[in-house]
Amino acid sequence: MLVSIAGLKFALTGSCVGAEIIDEATAEYLGPFACTGDGDSVDFTLRVMDIHAIKMPANLQRRRYEIRYAESEGRFFFENIHARSVIDPSEKVMKASFFNPRDPQRVRLLLAQLRLLVSLLTLENHGLPIHGAALYRNNRCAIFSGPSGTGKSTIANLLYPQWGILNDECVVLRPDSDKYHAWSTPFANMNTRSRCSVRKFPVNKLFFIKQGTSLETTAMNFTQKYFSLLQSVYTLPTTREHGALAMETAESVCRSIPMETLVFPRHKETLLTIDRLL
Repeated sequence: MLVSIAGLKFALTGSCVGAEIIDEATAEYLGPFACTGDGDSVDFTLRVMDIHAIKMPANLQRRRYEIRYAESEGRFFFENIHARSVIDPSEKVMKASFFNPRDPQRVRLLLAQLRLLVSLLTLENHGLPIHGAALYRNNRCAIFSGPSGTGKSTIANLLYPQWGILNDECVVLRPDSDKYHAWSTPFANMNTRSRCSVRKFPVNKLFFIKQGTSLETTAMNFTQKYFSLLQSVYTLPTTREHGALAMETAESVCRSIPMETLVFPRHKETLLTIDRLL
């Protein structure tokens, strides 16, 4: 199967159980991102391995996940309590294996592997994966960024359907025609996933949000914008090179997209006046 995410093309392959997982992921998440092409045109391949007897390391039970880069091998390793992946940039292949291929969460686990891959490739292609909600209206787009629980999905639900939802969890910023555009990804929250679009839009403004009793914005200086944006990068870089790419792209984004802090109430009519802030 081929999918196009943020202008990058990925091939998902597997046999037996691996193919089952890919089919389930396609039905639930990846269908709108499916595309056509041949194997020679892909940027990266994610291969779901049919290995059923991987032993979970004991120390993994005491931590959520680990992402590391083995410089001597030139490969990335990702492990959590459910799965293990190896990314080989020279071969453009990511091999994902599950400790329990029949895990009821296996589709979400596959999406976690793909999310890491998309984040790394985005950084390598002049983009920035952002933890935020992107909404659009009349060819305008606003991004609302903040840590989990600050209200990204709340804003998306309050502004819908007057505003369309591009994504409420992870969007990718990439330059296109001298302007940064927001691209959707398959990594949306379950309650808004069916409403999300796979289009891209030029970004008019980026807000760093928190909830309050009234709708207020505050201007930010460049340093505040820069560090707030870096804190919003969806997957933290794992090498010095990727860290440098993230900082370079963040600086470019800060110089290109207006940014403000936004305090907002959980009140639809008040929030709809956000048009005047763009």
